[in-house]
Amino acid sequence: MSGTKIQQDFKKQVDDISVLYDFTASERRSYHVPDKIIDEIEAARQIVMDDKTPTAEQRASLSKAHRDLIMVPDMSITYSGVPPLEFWGRRSPWTWSIGFLSVVPAVILLWEVNRAAGPFVWYWPLIYAAISALLIWVLFVFTGVVTDRKLSRLIGTCYAFTLGAVVLSLTPFMFKGDYISAPGAPISFLRGCAMASDTTIPIQARCASPPAENSQWVVNFGGIATRQGSETLEPVPASASAPA
Repeated sequence: MSGTKIQQDFKKQVDDISVLYDFTASERRSYHVPDKIIDEIEAARQIVMDDKTPTAEQRASLSKAHRDLIMVPDMSITYSGVPPLEFWGRRSPWTWSIGFLSVVPAVILLWEVNRAAGPFVWYWPLIYAAISALLIWVLFVFTGVVTDRKLSRLIGTCYAFTLGAVVLSLTPFMFKGDYISAPGAPISFLRGCAMASDTTIPIQARCASPPAENSQWVVNFGGIATRQGSETLEPVPASASAPA
């Protein structure tokens, strides 16, 4: 084997063990790594930096350090795919998938919408890009080896999803209006009060004087609600309306 081939193989092994050691440090497990392994890694790095051909003893020392680093306790580095690729790494397929499956189609869709006749609906391409990128991120955090860093991202994603679901559920109530759904629908969600003397209607849903003082959100099941004023609804006697 030529000296050049030995140098190339040694450099690749140094790169592999360096990535593995950096991974243990990022997972806050570097305190498990013996000092001897760290010394061997730094010595091998220095040989590569000096562009020297390693001796058989130096190559053997690096191989032993690599073996011992893999066997460090509390590390799941014996599984395939460890250390895993970072999401924003140059070699990461996740970054490329966002580019080809999210950004590029969104740009093409934006261009098509812009050149097409009719109203310019610019937000649809952005919605597509955001949703597709979010799905790719969810696939990333919920698949692969669960490292400490990925576990933190997974927990953060779950909290963000829960918060987003709550915000989307409350958003309709943040805007002023009388109706959320059609009042004539079998099941409707509306704002107002009931102008009726029927005692079966809960008192919370009956109109006060003036009606606006007792106006509230009402869920209507099976009845028909009609507008009697700015914020007043009158159900038919058979209605099964109930306050929200």
